[in-house]
This record gives sequence, structure tokens and C-alpha cells, in this order.
Amino acid sequence: MPAELTSALWIIFFALSGLLIGSFLNVCIYRLPAGLTIVRGRSFCPNCRHDLAASDLIPVLSYLLLGRRCRYCAAPIAARYMWVELLTGSYYALSAALTRPGSFEPPIWMNTAFYPATDFYFALLLQVTSVLAFSSFLVWAMILYDQKKANAGVIIFSLISASLRILLQPERLFSHLVAGLAVLTLSAVGLLRQNADSSPVAGFGSRLSLPIMLVASLLWLLL
Repeated sequence: MPAELTSALWIIFFALSGLLIGSFLNVCIYRLPAGLTIVRGRSFCPNCRHDLAASDLIPVLSYLLLGRRCRYCAAPIAARYMWVELLTGSYYALSAALTRPGSFEPPIWMNTAFYPATDFYFALLLQVTSVLAFSSFLVWAMILYDQKKANAGVIIFSLISASLRILLQPERLFSHLVAGLAVLTLSAVGLLRQNADSSPVAGFGSRLSLPIMLVASLLWLLL
């Protein structure tokens, strides 16, 4: 198979995966601060609580085809659901384009363990850890943006996924420091929210957490 076609399929696969996962991230952003489970139960309309059918959950398309309203109660659907899906799909696609097989030199231990498919498996590890870190940071930032408190599970998962990404390429110190900026910002805003719920500083920081996370995540890929 030509290399160009392989790269295109690689990017398309992760772009579509990102759209689907973006839909799941919306579930996490809504349910986790409310103390609801994200592993059981069907998705439902937050207004009428009606269970949603599979046709209501197609990323981006369902939002547009339903006229931006719930099929069952006609309540408006917030545009942010679509934007989270598009943002996640776009980031997954960009990350896939930059980490496609052959883009980076694998570490020596992978040459021994995964030869002759070392390039593919290293690219896959880079991509998976990159998008996991981004996804968890996005959930964390959106929860703070909504001026709610992220639970410990979101924070721990974010730190673990980011640490795994760093371990794969420890030589990219500067880009990792940029990602660290996002972690520090989200942590600081989270502490402010915990200690001063009504503070205007905490509210302003919550609104800033999302753009700072997005910029830091983008720079982490590009630098």
C-alpha cells in the first residue's frame, strides 16, 4: 500500500475516532461533577431526561439533523456539545498527522521488542498517549470552565496519561514544559475553586483554564 494512502487512512481513522470519543467526553463533562456514573446507563436529554436513541448520538450530524433541538422535548441543544466533538476530532487528526509512522525515531528498546514493525507501534503509542492526555485535559478544563470541581479520578488520569507521553520522548523537554503549564494552570484554578467558590478570581481563572489548556496542548504537538 502506498505510503501516502497509509498516512491518509491513519489520519482519517483517528479523526473519526476523535469525533466518537468527543461525544463520550461530553458525557464525562456533564456526569462527573454531578457524581453520576460514566460506565453504565444510556445517554439522556438533560432537560426531559428521556433516553437517547443511537440516531440521536451521531457526532455533529445528529446535532445538525435534529435542528439543534431535542427530538423528544424540543429543548435547545447547547452548541458546545458539537464543538467539543469537532475539537476532539480535529486534535486527534492533527496529532495523527504529526505522529504517523516514520515521523520519529523509536527508542532502542522498541527496536528490539517490536522489530520489524517498530515505527508503527511507536507511532501508535505516541498517538494514543497524546490523545489520552488531551482528552483528559479537555474534560478537566471544561469542568473548571463550568465553574465546577473536577474529581480526583479526572486529575489522576490526566497526570498518568501525560506522564506516559513524556516518557516516550524525554528529549522533547521544552514541549513537555509547555504541557506542564496546562497542568499547573488547571491545578491552580482547581485549588481556587475548592478554597473560594465565590471568589471573582476563581471565576475568572475558570474561564481562562480552557483557552490555556487548548493553546498548551497545541504547542505540545507542534514544538
